[in-house]
Amino acid sequence: MRDAVTIAHAGADTDARTDTDAGRTTDATALPHPHAYAKEDVATVGGAPRRTAIVGCVDAKGRILIVKQLAGPFAGAWLLPGGSVEPDERLEDAARRELFEETGYRVDDLTRVAQYEVRSVPAGRFHFLVQLFRGGGVTGTPKPERGGEVRWATPSAVDPNPNLALALLDLGFIERDRAEILRELDESGVEMRRVP
Repeated sequence: MRDAVTIAHAGADTDARTDTDAGRTTDATALPHPHAYAKEDVATVGGAPRRTAIVGCVDAKGRILIVKQLAGPFAGAWLLPGGSVEPDERLEDAARRELFEETGYRVDDLTRVAQYEVRSVPAGRFHFLVQLFRGGGVTGTPKPERGGEVRWATPSAVDPNPNLALALLDLGFIERDRAEILRELDESGVEMRRVP
């Protein structure tokens, strides 16, 4: 299976941006780097899974917004924007903050779609409780986080990481066999199950 990074870069998209784009001005660069403590990204808190929020956004052309992961267990993969929920932060607020930090876009409307428990197999490397949101229309200009990349991609043209494939399936952006995706996850050392 070809990896998502290779597919995502095939036929460069004019809406794709990197942090080296000329003329980049944003207050997002003043924010602390969200992956400065990469080891914390894969840790659990007191044995409990780390809470995270991700956002699936689609534009008027039917393309999804994806970012290249910089750190953690999925470093190098193209996934939905998102990240860790801060202590005492609401899930929706974390989703909006992470979307802005990773892409430069803002979103008002968020709809909860699914919640997943994601852990390494064998256990011990990482353990997340991931809340998936569908975002409404976005505003802003693409401005990836330092060292990152952001792009809009047609869901059917991307051969996604199985983690992304499951989220796209639950968002209704692709049609694939769920059991096949779960097998691919298992083969990659990841258990991802939907939880209430």
